Amino acid sequence: MSHQKLDYEGILRRSGHRVTLQRVVILDAVCMGQGRSTLGQVAADVRRADSTIALSTVYRTLKAFADVG
Repeated sequence: MSHQKLDYEGILRRSGHRVTLQRVVILDAVCMGQGRSTLGQVAADVRRADSTIALSTVYRTLKAFADVG
């Protein structure tokens, strides 16, 4: 799975969400797992990419992604 082929910014904005650097980092982590990552793996990948992103941000962002589809 790759978000490079999707208009993820447009999808998020149309659904009322802002596109932030943190959300892009989390989306990158999700896409690295090609849809097979556990929450723990996504969180670990996010922390490696940016240690300032809190686990609660990962949870909220993944919920937002799920809500948007």
